[in-house]
Amino acid sequence: MSTILVIEPSATLRFGVRRAIHLPGLELQEEADSAQALVRLSSMSGQSGCPDAIILGWPARATSELHELATVLCDPPCNRIPLMLMVQDTQALNGLALLNRKATLIQHWRNLEETTANLQQMLLAHNPPNITEQEQYPVHVLLVDDSKTIRTQFGGLLRKEGYRVTLTGTAAEAYKVAKQQPIDIAIVDYYMPEENGDVLCQRLKRDPATRHIELAVLTGNYDDVLVTAVLASGATECMFKNESSRLFLARVKALVRSCEQRRIIAREKQQLDNILDSVGDGVYGVDMEGIVTFINPAALKLLGYDRESDLLGQSAHALFHYADVAGNPVDPRHCFLQQAYQLGDELLQWETQFQTARGTAISVECSVRPRHFDGYLAGSVVAFRDISERLLFEEELKWQVNHDHLTKLLNRQYLEQALEQEIRRLFRTGETSALLFIDIDRFKQINDLAGHAAGDQLLIEVSNKLKQRVRQSDLIARVSGDEFVVILHNVKQEKAYKLAENLREILDEAVFQYGERVFDITGSIGMTMIDASSFSAERVLANADSACHTAKCQGRNRIHLFDEDKDISPFDKQEQGWISRLTQALEKGRFQLAFQPVFATYHVQSILENCDTKHDGQSNLIDAIECRCDFYEVQIQLPDAQGNPLPAAAFLPAAERFDLIGNIDCYVIKRVVNLIRRQSCNGCGSMAYAVSISEQTLLQHDFVTLLDNLVSEAGVAPEALLFSLRENHPGSHAREIQAKLTLLYARGFGVILGEQVRGYTALTHLRQLHASHITINENFIDGLPTDPIDQAVVRAIVDVSHAQKRKTIARHVENLETCQALAHLKVDYLQGDFLAQAISESELEQGVTVQPARQIV
Repeated sequence: MSTILVIEPSATLRFGVRRAIHLPGLELQEEADSAQALVRLSSMSGQSGCPDAIILGWPARATSELHELATVLCDPPCNRIPLMLMVQDTQALNGLALLNRKATLIQHWRNLEETTANLQQMLLAHNPPNITEQEQYPVHVLLVDDSKTIRTQFGGLLRKEGYRVTLTGTAAEAYKVAKQQPIDIAIVDYYMPEENGDVLCQRLKRDPATRHIELAVLTGNYDDVLVTAVLASGATECMFKNESSRLFLARVKALVRSCEQRRIIAREKQQLDNILDSVGDGVYGVDMEGIVTFINPAALKLLGYDRESDLLGQSAHALFHYADVAGNPVDPRHCFLQQAYQLGDELLQWETQFQTARGTAISVECSVRPRHFDGYLAGSVVAFRDISERLLFEEELKWQVNHDHLTKLLNRQYLEQALEQEIRRLFRTGETSALLFIDIDRFKQINDLAGHAAGDQLLIEVSNKLKQRVRQSDLIARVSGDEFVVILHNVKQEKAYKLAENLREILDEAVFQYGERVFDITGSIGMTMIDASSFSAERVLANADSACHTAKCQGRNRIHLFDEDKDISPFDKQEQGWISRLTQALEKGRFQLAFQPVFATYHVQSILENCDTKHDGQSNLIDAIECRCDFYEVQIQLPDAQGNPLPAAAFLPAAERFDLIGNIDCYVIKRVVNLIRRQSCNGCGSMAYAVSISEQTLLQHDFVTLLDNLVSEAGVAPEALLFSLRENHPGSHAREIQAKLTLLYARGFGVILGEQVRGYTALTHLRQLHASHITINENFIDGLPTDPIDQAVVRAIVDVSHAQKRKTIARHVENLETCQALAHLKVDYLQGDFLAQAISESELEQGVTVQPARQIV
């Protein structure tokens, strides 16, 4: 058992180290206080009590205790202990004496996955494997003959050849020597007084301690019966005393070669056993019937067994994969793993459940690979790992994406998805539901008087009260600030109003106390009915919001039901002007295009590495890049009454609702194609442009034909255009979208896909879609430099994308630290105002390729 001492004050980082180390036979001891670690290491004498290795976290600003600890680690006896320094920034080690210390390795905290390999390398270098006695000495020959003359004659020949020789005169003495010493070859006289040589050979072969010895029988004359008895006893050679010395030594050399081959096989087997023992994954082997033939310690530990003998010779299916994920028994004939054993199929990354010796289930990911010998199936090797923590992590990530962190209620994103599904369901069934929009009255006043902490506490208490009063079938979410939304499923108007009144009453009865302050709480509720005629989720929410606003204007602490005939929602007011405005913009060409540069990470890598992270961040990186961007993202804008450009998000949703989006998308594509043609004619070289289109546009029956005609007439290569979907919501049109994207990709156009489905990472859907580029959700970009979860998610996205030969794009990069983190994670392309601002179409045609980055404060 090797002892590893981990010295690090952060409990989170210590936990990361524990999870990263997958070596059996290790005992991890932790010290959170560097002063305590200093006392412990200072009190050691010689090697007594010394750990086998030390993992030391070194911060950007080291304390005096840490510097004293570094001095102790440089002095005997601690200077001989392998040391792994874990750092966030290697510059923190400048001038540190530990760098001149032997057996010291430096590792960055972000490379925790390399800890096991680095630790194993350090331990092996510090404690090299022992050389066995057989490797230190030459081949050991035991010569057995009752004639001293024969022993002397042949023993001398063997010693001259460099063999180690032991001479005995009786079978009993020879057997005793073979049991006590490492004998490689035994040459036995056939005729001896007490026991003939073939009988001794049989005894040696029956004994497990001596059965490895290569056996030869020495006799004075040739006899067929004698030779047959010799070979039947387990001997592989029959030698004759009257043959030439050269022939005798040649026979011995043949036996030596056999010994050497056996040693090589034994060493390789030992190495394989060591590898199996050291890997963190469970590994076991089965024959074609699924009977366990070997198993490594990690598998024993994961399955809860103490001895491999408990599993060897037993059915793997009967022992630990006899049930499905739900715990129901599975017949071996229907078990995927059992069928893979019998058919010799390869099964990769199969997720299932194994049952432990204690009867508990663990989630595992396993891979089955068949073993063949001389062209025939000999069984299978199965490697598996416990993925319980990973599944919990994925569930936690999914929960975080769909829930409000403060109140633990569902968030707006999930609500909008659920509302869309509810509208589709009501369209099919003809039933009715209701939506309540709840706003806490005078919430701002409480925030101002008692502080934001009081406001947060009030939101938590209100959310708990609302959860207690709504029905189990209803859905409640916090959509922003002090606003809550409830979807009441399958209710008529009268019932919905009673339920809303229950919620209003529970708020009216509540009293909020924070410190010495006491506040009366009330809430205003806007209600709207949902049925088959409901236009969209956005409209339903706008109607309920408008009704809530009316309730507040009528005196607060009341309910107002939205009336389609009397109430005009802000949604309606806003929408009425968009149709004519967008139509005129198309007819008169008022839309403007802006072009956001996208840079290959390797173009800016050296600049990022040389930037001082302590700088105020306002330096112009583009001045130093000295290279043009790799492609542009096209952004459509619409000038308002004052001539200021409105972003696409302000008007494209309306364009989709009024079926104008297809015309707008085609308008943008035509302008971009003409721009590429003009640049080519002016000798400006080819440049690629990424254009966002809607699903409606992509699904138009003639869209691909229109594209083919545009690029053909303009003489533009398809590779100059990359297309991305503004919304990546696979649903009822998933197959049609997949077919159209595949067709675009086959035509040579670039295809950019988001790595997310409705905000939740689901990389599996990417395997079904053809794409050249994958964009990373900006939710994972913002906190990337400091959030290990974001780092893990981005690393996974990059690894999966690269495995599929796709490039990754990080958008909305807004600071230097994020740039450097993305470069370290091997993201292919970077985009953001920190690197360069968007440029206009006129600037692009004038030869301006990059607009200086805006000042980041």
